Parts: sequence; C-alpha cells; structure tokens
Amino acid sequence: MRKIDEIKSEFVSIASHELRTPLTAIKMAVQLILQEKTGSVNETQKKFLSVAEEDINRLVNILENLLDLSRSRLEKFR
Repeated sequence: MRKIDEIKSEFVSIASHELRTPLTAIKMAVQLILQEKTGSVNETQKKFLSVAEEDINRLVNILENLLDLSRSRLEKFR
C-alpha cells in the first residue's frame, strides 16, 4: 500500500508540473490580450477573456494544492 501511495504522489507531482507549463503560457497570452498589447479588444471579448483568466487562476491554484499534497505525502514516506 505504501509503495502505491508513493507512486500516486509522484504521478500527481509530475502531472501537475506538466499541466502548469501550458497553463502559464495560456495565462500570459490572455493577459497580453487583455492589456491590448496585441491590438484592440472589445468589451465582449474582455468579458470572455476575464472569465478565462479566472478559470486559469483556479486551475493553477488546484495544481499548486495537488503539488503541496503530493510533496507532503512523499515526505511522509521518506
């Protein structure tokens, strides 16, 4: 059981890191568009992009929580 928990924690850690990279890129792109660095954006587009930014932030927080959980579980086994 202990080995299975260790493998699960390592998997969660790796998956979280792999998901954070594209989320960071997407977040930066959305922020650049919202700041109109890539051209003008109308109010409807800003609303949708703001919702997307909030969802990205929520996903990043979930991934950080998963990483924290997997780290604490891995430390528990060592």
